[in-house]
Amino acid sequence: MNRKIVSTLFRIVVLTCLLFGPPVLTANSIAEHQIGAAWEVMAPLPEPRQMLAVVADGKGHIFALGGFSDNRITPTNTNYR
Repeated sequence: MNRKIVSTLFRIVVLTCLLFGPPVLTANSIAEHQIGAAWEVMAPLPEPRQMLAVVADGKGHIFALGGFSDNRITPTNTNYR
């Protein structure tokens, strides 16, 4: 995915968070989307996350960027599939 698309998606996520509040992922809310199929529940996150940015690349990857867990800033960006 090129930088312009990622930058645009990031801006959309930030604007959405400002208007409607941040998304919250809990340990049982991860799903994988297969093109042409239904959503499927996958393994839980290793820990709950809040105040993060999330983007899907359309190839089955969901990127969780930053955020908080256990009341501290999460230092890494993660890719859950």
